[in-house]
Amino acid sequence: MKKIFKVFVLLVLGFILVSCDNNEIAVEKVINFDSNGGSQVYAIIHSSDLVGTLPEDPSKDGYTFAGWYLDDEAFQNPLDLSSFDLSELTGDIIVYAKWNINQYSISFDSNGGTDVAEITQDYNSLVSAPNDPEKEDFIFGGWYIDPEFTTLYQFDHIASNDITLYAKWQDSIFTFTLNENDEATITGITPDTIDTYLEVPATVSGYPVISVALGTFDNHTNIEILNLPNSIETLPMALLKNLSQLETLYIPFVGEDRNATGARAMLSYLFCDEEITSFIDVERRNLYITSHLTTVFVTDATTIPSMAFSGVSLDFVGLYEGLTTIEQWAFSSYNGIQSIYIPASVTNISPTAFMNNENFVSIYVSPDNPMYLSTIFDHALYNKDRTKIVMYPGGIPEVQFTIPEGITEIGDFAFFGSQLSRIVIPASVEVIGMNAFENSVHLISVTFESNSQLTSIAEGTFFGTNIIQIEIPSNVTTIGHYAFSNNRNLESVTFEMNSQITTIEDFAFEFCNSLGSIIIPLSVTTMGMEVFFEIREITIYVEATVKPEGWNSSWSSDGTVVWGYTND
Repeated sequence: MKKIFKVFVLLVLGFILVSCDNNEIAVEKVINFDSNGGSQVYAIIHSSDLVGTLPEDPSKDGYTFAGWYLDDEAFQNPLDLSSFDLSELTGDIIVYAKWNINQYSISFDSNGGTDVAEITQDYNSLVSAPNDPEKEDFIFGGWYIDPEFTTLYQFDHIASNDITLYAKWQDSIFTFTLNENDEATITGITPDTIDTYLEVPATVSGYPVISVALGTFDNHTNIEILNLPNSIETLPMALLKNLSQLETLYIPFVGEDRNATGARAMLSYLFCDEEITSFIDVERRNLYITSHLTTVFVTDATTIPSMAFSGVSLDFVGLYEGLTTIEQWAFSSYNGIQSIYIPASVTNISPTAFMNNENFVSIYVSPDNPMYLSTIFDHALYNKDRTKIVMYPGGIPEVQFTIPEGITEIGDFAFFGSQLSRIVIPASVEVIGMNAFENSVHLISVTFESNSQLTSIAEGTFFGTNIIQIEIPSNVTTIGHYAFSNNRNLESVTFEMNSQITTIEDFAFEFCNSLGSIIIPLSVTTMGMEVFFEIREITIYVEATVKPEGWNSSWSSDGTVVWGYTND
């Protein structure tokens, strides 16, 4: 969140200085500095017409300061000290810091192994581990930040400094069996005592590793980081069941194999030896996953299957390039993941992929992704041109959110289960998708800005919220099925002047038990079934004198109906 710091307050607006020679009036002007996430810069006051000297440049980890600008985000108008004339200002001014992202390098000391090329990337970008070095008669034991091998390096995001990593080597030897195609299945590890980091090789004795046998890790419960190679084609149920200390897992795919579906395509498949017969069993199966597990990287999949991580509590999931699709409910449920990285290759994310996740707070999308965009300011997911908000993480503890101006569409399930109490929808929004705010139980206020371009409120849009009152914008023609269903605190529904509403569909206001009255405009030609179901105390004022032909015969079996209502 941007912070504008001001240490000087003008005690008297328009404070003037009278020149002794010519009685000219000099008005003091304040220049405020928005450092855009950098270090604090205090405001300055000038009574002359030129800026003069600026404060010391701010600093920001991972970035180089590129000057002050009169405009934010686009940075087209730099502050030029030689020509900027304060006399043209009518009030205080804000200038904005521009930052250029730095690049940092990771160098590799392979300690007698094969050479590994240096990695240079932008600060905080997701970095993948390079291919492991090789050393005859040794097993690679991971990259460490110190030559004494006390701290294992986690490949996640580029730090704000250059570093050198050191390869550790172990004498461990993998035992294996071969199939008729000379493909290896790892069956054991010797010696029994190994380090907390274990990387299963992609080849053993020149043979490609395509699987790991059940029981391979049973004597190695101390493993904290496990890296399975992309050469793996299939994994057995409960392979990881005894890894009680596991914290970080690198897997090529989720579940049994790359084509698995249903229960065999869930993370719990690798930890649980209990077959699942219905989705009711999902939460029970997840109990088998060690509570120490915080981070999972999926390194060689094209799809995250339906419910793959459903109900799994993790701090971070990193998805590697090559992934294209995240299916429905892949990360859903109340206690799911907290954050995720989505690579450039992902082009299809189901609207329900992250639904109903009260832990989910941030999403990071590769800047090279052609379809999706995330921002550091609100952590929401947008389409690439930022005209559609696709998803707002359900765990963000904000009270109010103002959808950015220019957004024309709110996607299906976009705010499902959010923590928001208040939402402001700009005039530019034309479409709100199905169930967009469903089960946002804290939501009590929805404000449509004036001249709203919204034309419909879709099925289930505000289902299960706690909105107290709402005014339907005049351009809305349709209120969909269950649009406000189960809003038990809804007291007032009004339509803007010159409303174009024509259709109110089935059960649109069912169980809105606090709704005492409503006026149905004359323009409504279609009314669905049981629109006000179970609202027994409601009085419905209808501007039409008789029931229009397009109204369902059971449009309202509850409450009192007053026909021919006028405002006179």
